[in-house]
Amino acid sequence: MTKLTTPCHLISKDTSNTKPWRLEDWERHCASSIERYTRHVFSWHKSTSTKSILPTVGLVTTWSVLILLGTSEHSPAAVSAAVSQLSISPGLIGTFLSPIALVLSLRANQALNRLMDVRKAWGLMGRSIRSMAGLFATYGMVADPTIDKAVSIEMISISLLAARYLAIFGWCMKAMFRKDEDDAEIVRAVLPPEEAIWLLSAPSSRPIAILSRLRSLIQQLTSTGQSSVPPMIHLSLEQRLYDLEASFGTNNRILISPIPPTYTRHTSRALCLFLFLLPLTFVGVELSPIAVVLSVVAITYVIVGLDEIGLEIEHPFPLLPMQGMASTFQTNVQNQFVLSERIPYHSLPSNR
Repeated sequence: MTKLTTPCHLISKDTSNTKPWRLEDWERHCASSIERYTRHVFSWHKSTSTKSILPTVGLVTTWSVLILLGTSEHSPAAVSAAVSQLSISPGLIGTFLSPIALVLSLRANQALNRLMDVRKAWGLMGRSIRSMAGLFATYGMVADPTIDKAVSIEMISISLLAARYLAIFGWCMKAMFRKDEDDAEIVRAVLPPEEAIWLLSAPSSRPIAILSRLRSLIQQLTSTGQSSVPPMIHLSLEQRLYDLEASFGTNNRILISPIPPTYTRHTSRALCLFLFLLPLTFVGVELSPIAVVLSVVAITYVIVGLDEIGLEIEHPFPLLPMQGMASTFQTNVQNQFVLSERIPYHSLPSNR
């Protein structure tokens, strides 16, 4: 297994969006509330999101412990008096929490829209690849005795080459939008040597080069002498190619245009200010030190977790099951050509 065909390393041990779901996954996901809550609590230590926010939670907890030590009866009077003067009303800190929660919710909604846009683009990509493979298999793999044998062989050769390009398109997209992945090995394995050399040395990105090559192959297939490809099929192939271009454009737009970084920076600074002031709201409150620490940990975990989730799904490519989708695209191309060979031929009754 190459690095390109290795699934994403950031996969939750529980149900995850980084792998294609099956009916069993949905049954487990839609279990009763008590079963679902129990499973999620006991898998807490395996959560990738939890592991990423624990350092922040630990830092804020340490800060709250220092504040508690400063107000304890064992601390110097001057230190205790100074910390007591920093005490903040819970109502004041509440005025911070409401706008922060609103900003985090809006950011999470925008990030979710980006994730859904990319997922829809990959869905359109899969349908277009399957449809194009079916059209090439049906109208390009001809064995019509009325067509010159050399022309028929040329059409079959063009269709098979187009199928090879369609089969690697998903892998090349995965390599482009995932960090530190190289599709050179799979390109050399699937394409003929001269085609692989051309694609690997193309000045543009490989998905764009593949689309250009497919358009060239469509032109060759439909302009071959005595070609049996109807004009409407030519139009359909061009439309599916346009859909692939649109899918690439959506992915590229999401990659190069994040949610405005100013939005993220301001949210981070507001969160830092809130978390800095949070332990000060418990100064003078009649709560045990353990209750204060647990309250700070819970509030920090929830707030920072919302920020982390929004940041994760803002960059959707590591979260999508690209491994499974690219493999499915390749299998669908192969299946279309196998099915085309095995479909029984039905001859119409002759008119008398």
